[in-house]
Amino acid sequence: MDRLPFAVVAFTNLLSVGTVYALSTIQAEISRLFGVSNQWSPAPFAVTCAGLSLGVVKSASTIKKSGASTIARRGTIIWGVSVMAAGYSLASLNIPALLFSFFIGGIGVGLTYLAVAILLNQRFPDNKLTRSALGPIGFSTGVAACLTLDDIASFSGLNEVQLGQILSIGGVTFIAVSTIVSYMLPGSAEEEALLTRDTDTDTISSERFFSILLFFNALPGMTVFAALLPIAFRYGQNSSWNWMQILAWSMVALAGGGILAPFISAKFGARNTFTSLFCLRGMVLIMLSQCREPLMAILALCIVLFGHGAGFSILPGLLMARCAQITQFAYCYGRILVAWGLAGIVGCVLDAMLVSVTGDATSVSLVLGLITLSFGVTLYVVPRVGASVLA
Repeated sequence: MDRLPFAVVAFTNLLSVGTVYALSTIQAEISRLFGVSNQWSPAPFAVTCAGLSLGVVKSASTIKKSGASTIARRGTIIWGVSVMAAGYSLASLNIPALLFSFFIGGIGVGLTYLAVAILLNQRFPDNKLTRSALGPIGFSTGVAACLTLDDIASFSGLNEVQLGQILSIGGVTFIAVSTIVSYMLPGSAEEEALLTRDTDTDTISSERFFSILLFFNALPGMTVFAALLPIAFRYGQNSSWNWMQILAWSMVALAGGGILAPFISAKFGARNTFTSLFCLRGMVLIMLSQCREPLMAILALCIVLFGHGAGFSILPGLLMARCAQITQFAYCYGRILVAWGLAGIVGCVLDAMLVSVTGDATSVSLVLGLITLSFGVTLYVVPRVGASVLA
């Protein structure tokens, strides 16, 4: 029970910053409110991902100075303040200020994500499921909360002032929740001592492969998140499922990937697990590009997000096993997570180029499917690729 407060703090902070995956609820209104082309719609998510890459790089050094729980709180507060600022920018139809706000917010997301990963490794060294599953569960819960709010408030019928007010209230909520739950902790002195005793910040030989692995694992999911709502609307119109049902199942898949991945990896091995996930996602995405049936789209969406959550669940454990100290893990994982932000930026570019106004994902599905399947096949036919990492 003495570790429960740390789990609560980790979950609430991940839930707050996990709402970044729900930015498509706002992006879907960009064209209508600002009078710009639909290609601008993924821009908020793209700049947030750019900020995220900067945040994860800086997070390790700040954690070493102040402790993981402190940085997790600060990162969430930065995200909350940035969402508030984005609300004011939206209300005044100031798109440069809106994008800048989300860029700063992305830094906060990066700070919090790595800080929570360190916090969980420190406090739950013997509980693999807690360490691996809390991230996908927290993010999926945050997205689900935003989607429910969109369903209730009907963002598509709101003007810029009303939508800006919702963003501002959301930002205040993130700040308040993160601050309140931080008082549950008994103190950070022991945590800081644990971290500052370790001084090994050297790179590891497999760091480059970890970055490549994370990039290709994250790319399909980040591309989906950049246009999640339009895609759900598109395929929900032609099926017996409404868009909320589609998104609800996709969030269950995201969380399920985080929960089940450690067991699957332990049973079949990390290499077989990643290879299967890449090949499966690649094949269903290619099939979706040739078959526009709503059921196929729903299946592809769930499989892509299951693989997304599974990859983020497995990879930290593989890295931790190769790091001598927790500080080395923090610095290495921070550098590796840059690939997460880069995948988001590339995904936004693909969405802007290939996803139409109606949310038709046919072209982007083919491109993503070929990329993802190619990487999975490479892992299968070339055993030396990642041999030291994916035993």
